[in-house]
Amino acid sequence: MPGLIYPDAEAMAILTSLTTTGGKLFGAKLHTFSNNYTPTHLTKLGDLTESTYSGYPSTPPTITWSTVYLNATAQAQSDGNLTSFTGTGAGTPTIETVYGAYLLDGTGALIGAERFASPIPNMGATGSGFSYAPSVLLQSKLL
Repeated sequence: MPGLIYPDAEAMAILTSLTTTGGKLFGAKLHTFSNNYTPTHLTKLGDLTESTYSGYPSTPPTITWSTVYLNATAQAQSDGNLTSFTGTGAGTPTIETVYGAYLLDGTGALIGAERFASPIPNMGATGSGFSYAPSVLLQSKLL
């Protein structure tokens, strides 16, 4: 049996309620993981190894979400701010490969995770770095 079909305006309103004050995604913290893992709908926080490379932020960045909009494929979408991660190469640097990113809510619960299309090697070395912006989509369709 197919699920409910949400009118575009309602899909946008539902996603807005998640990304604004009081919503599950409001104030989400961005982390990266360094184990060679592909997240699924069954992923738990313990499946992800948080990065520890030289320069990894001791306080995870907070995501600020864009105004929800209807994208070109009729999905309600909100984009998180672009966050830069930079390796410092300080002291005897910790070097690792970053495989993806994940979000935790204000209670520390896993919201979601994404494996990057290409892992980021040599993070922690002087001059290493990358930028990432999460997106969240709400789609209503018949399966």
